[in-house]
Amino acid sequence: MSSDNGRKRSHNLNEDDTVNDFENTIVGGDAWSTLDWLILLFEQDEMLAESRASGRFSNLLLQQIPPPRSGTGSRWDTAIPLRIILFCMEQTNIRRQMLGSRLMTLFINLSATPHLDLSMFVASLYSHLNAAGLEKLPALLSNLYPSTSTYRFKIMLCRKLLSDASHEQPVLLRVKFELINSYGLLQSELTAEERDSDWMSLLRDGKANKLIETVFSFDNPDSHIFREVLQSTMLIWSS
Repeated sequence: MSSDNGRKRSHNLNEDDTVNDFENTIVGGDAWSTLDWLILLFEQDEMLAESRASGRFSNLLLQQIPPPRSGTGSRWDTAIPLRIILFCMEQTNIRRQMLGSRLMTLFINLSATPHLDLSMFVASLYSHLNAAGLEKLPALLSNLYPSTSTYRFKIMLCRKLLSDASHEQPVLLRVKFELINSYGLLQSELTAEERDSDWMSLLRDGKANKLIETVFSFDNPDSHIFREVLQSTMLIWSS
């Protein structure tokens, strides 16, 4: 009897371990090619919609997001795709990381439409990043496709991150770099009428450069690199 119970307990533990392994593996070892195919499908759908002047977003991807309970309004429940994206960012394989970046770009483009609530999307990502750790942040932000939608997304996320003073200095430096760079690039993409006049004045008066010198005055390699990159791109911002 005792040996039967022992075997039974051992069997249950093995089952539990298998379930836990399955839950912790967001993308199974044999599922990466399927994920790649799905992302490619969404990208092709997005390009097709853009060619038809329907906006740059994938309706196929939109259909994967649960509609709000009211049945009307923007969709917002992106918890599962965000888990997939951040899991991709954990991978040492660059191609797998890029799958996460490509999927994030698709969602950013979708959030630039009325169909997906951008503020809720950013808030959900912020919660997932805090829970999983901000180590994924540099890879997540650096590999996104450059566009006005991406710049607006980065600005909103960075402002959300900066509202939490508990983050360590290296994280805050990275976030400040992304915020300033994204804001500058966004302004350069806008028409003269749409641009922030205060920002343009800072560029003309040289105060933007002084701001960069002050924010990234720390004596460490990251601060030095961020300062040099921002100063070298100031010509693009004012063009």
